[in-house]
Amino acid sequence: LTKTLYHSETGAFLRFSRLYPVYWTSLILATSLSVIVFGERFWFGGVATNATMFQQFLGYPNLDHVYWSLSVELAFYLNAAWLFAVGVHRKMHRIVLVWLALSAVWAVATHGIGSVTATDVVDVDSRDWPSLLFALDYAPYFGIGMLLYHAKRHGWTASTAALVAMAAGVEFLLASWEGVAVITLIGLLFGLAVTGYLGFLVGRITLWLGSISYSLYLVHRNLGYESLEWLHA
Repeated sequence: LTKTLYHSETGAFLRFSRLYPVYWTSLILATSLSVIVFGERFWFGGVATNATMFQQFLGYPNLDHVYWSLSVELAFYLNAAWLFAVGVHRKMHRIVLVWLALSAVWAVATHGIGSVTATDVVDVDSRDWPSLLFALDYAPYFGIGMLLYHAKRHGWTASTAALVAMAAGVEFLLASWEGVAVITLIGLLFGLAVTGYLGFLVGRITLWLGSISYSLYLVHRNLGYESLEWLHA
């Protein structure tokens, strides 16, 4: 138990140190430029709430539209944390099975087959509490990622392959054939990456691009659009 708690605390610290300092910097930068350069009104409550990264859970809008994806990532980390805490994290196949089943039930019950669009998942008003807390709209992607990593370490089994197929089926319920095509492509790329077949892409330039990708993602949209509008004017 002590070992599990140690690894959980270490993992939480690593995730915190990776996500929050850069996020806070981007939030301060984007807010400062929006107010000083582009003349927008400063909203203290919005900035303070967004600084927690839990703004969607608290019912506040994202000050930058791209922050929506961070709530999905946080939901995954929080669920992984309690699974580690209760000691069931080693039963990975069962976890993925239950997660995918809940995602399928949620998709059919709340949206209908194949109707969760890209607009739905980035709109805070359209993501209900089950999807916010358990990332049900992204369960197939997380599930396939976990399964491919498990297969790399322990080899393929019939149950692993069946769950991968189930994840694709659940994605069909969520986003129809378009979703299946996307998750298949991403799954193939991820599978090639974790097995080392994309190692030839690793170099100084790609490593540098990887190191700045999170920072660039956080600031590109609002500042990009505002700069385009300012330059156009």
